[in-house]
This record gives sequence, structure tokens and C-alpha cells, in this order.
Amino acid sequence: MNWYRNTKIRTKMMAGFLSITVLAVALGIYGMTSINEVSRLDQELYRRETVPMGTLVLMIDSFQGMRSYLRDMLMAADASDINEIEDDFNSKNVDFERQFESFSRVSDSAEEQALIKELREYKDDYDGVSAKIINLAKSNGQIQARVFLYGQGAEINENIHRVIDEIMTLKVTNAVSKVNQVSQVVEEM
Repeated sequence: MNWYRNTKIRTKMMAGFLSITVLAVALGIYGMTSINEVSRLDQELYRRETVPMGTLVLMIDSFQGMRSYLRDMLMAADASDINEIEDDFNSKNVDFERQFESFSRVSDSAEEQALIKELREYKDDYDGVSAKIINLAKSNGQIQARVFLYGQGAEINENIHRVIDEIMTLKVTNAVSKVNQVSQVVEEM
């Protein structure tokens, strides 16, 4: 310990300041790394979970609009009304497809992809039933069209809503998991 007593005050002070500087730099680097990790997880949460939920809501809105237009078509007074409603139906269908494609691009887990595939199959089935309903409505077959709408159409509708609910539940579960990861990083800071 003699060497320490023999060291000049200037050297002792420089060593003290240097050690505090090294400690501050190390803490700063650790803090920046943790903040960057929180930021990355937050962006991932937003891009992979939050934005797709909004897209899913728009898909539901488009699908409900399609169902509503099919019902309106069965109550239409004349062919011009039916054609006008068909245009509105087709517009909602295009909206649904655009939202579906957008949603499909950001879904990467195997479970999500399986649900998306199932949703695609039910939507294709619904498109087939919808085409029959539209053709029947145009040829004054409203009674047969109602049978399709409230029979096969209702069954497919329930399946579509079930799959969408499963997707939404999965998205919320994934979001909660990401939030827990962020909380863990923050607690470690």
C-alpha cells in the first residue's frame, strides 16, 4: 500500500475521475442498448400486432357490408336497384380482398398462416354462395336466394367470424407477450 501513499495527488485524482468516467460510459452503453431493445420490441409490437388488428377490423367491416348488401338485394324493388346494390357489394368485396392481402403479408407465425388459409377457404365458399344469391335475385328467385343466404351463407358467416375471433385472440396474446418482453427489459435496466 506504500506505492499508493507515494503516488501524487494529481495521479490519484486522475485515476478516480477516469474510473468514474469508465463506469459512466459502461452504464451509458448498457442504458442505450436497453433503450434500443425496448424501441425494437415496441416497433415489432406495433408492426406485427397492432396494425394488423386495425386491418382485421376493416376486413370485418367490409364483410358485414357484403352481407348487408346481399340482404338488401333480396328486398330490392327492381333490376336497377339490384344492379346498384351489386356494385356496392362488389366494392365491399374488393375492400375485403385488399385488407385480406395486407393482413396476410404481416402474418408470419405458422398458427396465423393456418388461420389465414382457413379464412381464405371460407371466404371463397362465401363468394360462391354470394354469386348464387346475386344470380337468383336478378332472376326473381328471392325465395331460393333467401334459402342460400340464411342456410349456407349463415353457416359460412359463422365460420368466418369464428376464424376472425381466433385470429384476434392470437394477435392479442402475441401483443401481451411482446409487452411482457418490453417490461422484462425495462425491469433489467
